[in-house]
Amino acid sequence: MTDNRIVIAIVDDDSIALATIKSFVQSFFRQKRILTEIRTYASGELLFQERTPFDLILCDILLPGENGIEIVKKYLSGNPETQIVFVSNREDKIFDSMKIHPLSFVRKEHFFEDITNALSYYLTKIRDASPEHALIVKCGMATKRIPISHILYIEAKQHNQIIHTDTKEGQIVAKENMKFFIQELAKYGFIHCHKSFLVNFLFIRAIENNTIVLTNDDVIYVSKRRIRDVKKEFLKRNMEDFN
Repeated sequence: MTDNRIVIAIVDDDSIALATIKSFVQSFFRQKRILTEIRTYASGELLFQERTPFDLILCDILLPGENGIEIVKKYLSGNPETQIVFVSNREDKIFDSMKIHPLSFVRKEHFFEDITNALSYYLTKIRDASPEHALIVKCGMATKRIPISHILYIEAKQHNQIIHTDTKEGQIVAKENMKFFIQELAKYGFIHCHKSFLVNFLFIRAIENNTIVLTNDDVIYVSKRRIRDVKKEFLKRNMEDFN
């Protein structure tokens, strides 16, 4: 995907469970302001008809035909980078599932607690740790690695760029020019709304007149010649997120 959203498959032959898992996963990542594309399947056979490579698969174990462990094992043979979370009420299968080294095992009887832990672990230990989802910048004599999902916006100030984050560190001063950040962050959904600002649209709460209001209440100016395109892009991306 051009905006590096997380592509997720959910496999379960129970339609109610499928809807519940999808709803929770959507809500979890939306609260983290991370885009997802979620596809659901009632069987492993339907999953294998899909050619899209998935970042994360949440799979039941008891499925029509082959069980979920065998289905995932076959899938991983061609997609070894995909992370797996089993979601099942068959706790007696936890040991068997460990043979393929899943990221986690979610017990349906403890669904909300277990799925929260599993998805949080995926973000902190897997996705944010990946070089593909981090920005490497020079800060004085040091080099820093900043997870993309924690960057609110970039601000040009004199000869430096200020990276505003939602971490305890807050603001980070970088030596790279704005052109560098535009090129590096365009695929992650950052909007160049003003010559001095590059904004992560996932943190936009509202667009009012010629300003962008962020979720942390910071206000960013939008140039008059870009306001129409910014509003159009913002609406487009929000529609994609909720589909």
